[in-house]
This record gives sequence, structure tokens and C-alpha cells, in this order.
Amino acid sequence: GLRILSRIDFHQALKLQPNLADAYNFLGIYYTQEAEFENAYEAFDAVLELSPDYDYAFLNRGISLYYGERMELAVNDMSDFYMRDPSDGYRALWLYLAESEVDELAAKTELAEHKANLQANAWATVLVDYYLGNKTKEQVFSLAKDGLKHPEEYAERLCEAYFYMAKIAQKKGDNAEAANYFRLALATNIYDFVEHRYARLELARTNELLKTSVN
Repeated sequence: GLRILSRIDFHQALKLQPNLADAYNFLGIYYTQEAEFENAYEAFDAVLELSPDYDYAFLNRGISLYYGERMELAVNDMSDFYMRDPSDGYRALWLYLAESEVDELAAKTELAEHKANLQANAWATVLVDYYLGNKTKEQVFSLAKDGLKHPEEYAERLCEAYFYMAKIAQKKGDNAEAANYFRLALATNIYDFVEHRYARLELARTNELLKTSVN
């Protein structure tokens, strides 16, 4: 949760070991959170140059391109990330989020096809089902309590549920509801989850939209 101090330490790490791909990856994440997109792209490019098979660099660069509104490039990275593990529901969701900005109907159709690759009882599949209209919010929150394996898992699931529900609310044009869900995602304090990382950026953008609508 101390992003500025982390950023300083990662820069120091790169002075000591300039080929440390992990450091570039995390710097790219922080640049994205600060909307410094060109710096973020350079950081993730460095990761993939040093380690071409660095799985999550494709996701993180894709997210940076998504927030930088370079949607077709974002789709390319999300597709690469998804194809490396089609059984991962989160990969399917992020690919959908990027693709829906290009062609929402085609993205929904593809998400339904991707669901066939997912485990029926996995938590991520519950979120995919919510996006496909197969689960209600109430069902999602009820299922979030099932099969918990460690004390923080419920909070982790809530962080994810709030974030992805906020994105649906955005699509429907309900920015007030989206803002509430992003706040709830941040309140879980699951700092290392991608959904928590970008909930703050999403909330800032959503609040700007709400101010504009009031004025």
C-alpha cells in the first residue's frame, strides 16, 4: 500500500541489477496506476525483452494499454495472456473487458465460448457467469462464502466481485453504483490483487464522470 516507497526501492534494485525483470514489471504497474502510460509501456517492453515468457507482463501491459485507450493493442496482449492458460477465468474476463471496448456483442459471444474451458466449481467461473447473465449479484455474494481455504479468501473474493460488478455498472452507465463498488473493492485492502490495484484509478475516473454529469 506504500506505492511511492515501493517505486523508489524498485528503481534502486534496477541500479544494482539492471536485468531484473520483476522490478520492471512492478514499475510498469505503478506507472499505470499513476496514468504514466508511455513509461508503463516501456517498462513492460523491458520485461518481455529480458524474459519473453514472462506470463503476467502480457496482462499488465494489456491493462496499461486498456487504460491508455489503445484497445486493439490491449486485445492483442490480453489474447496472448488468455491463450497461455484458457482454463483461467480471470484471463477470460480481462480479455472480455478489452474486447468489449472494440465490439461488445462479439466479446460476449467469445466469453460464452471461453466458459467451456473453465472449471464449473471455480470462483472465477462464478464471475464469468455473472457477466453472462447466468448468476445474480445475490448468488455471487452467496457463493463467495463457499469453499474458503484461508482467512483472507473471503475478502479476496469480495475485492474481485466488487471490481467486476463495478465494470458492469459502468457499461450500464450507472457511474454512482460503479463508484460505490470501486470504493468497496479498495476497502478490502487486498493490495496485491490486480482488481485492488486498479480500483483507485477506476474510482478517480468515475468520480470525474460524476462531477461532469452534475455540472
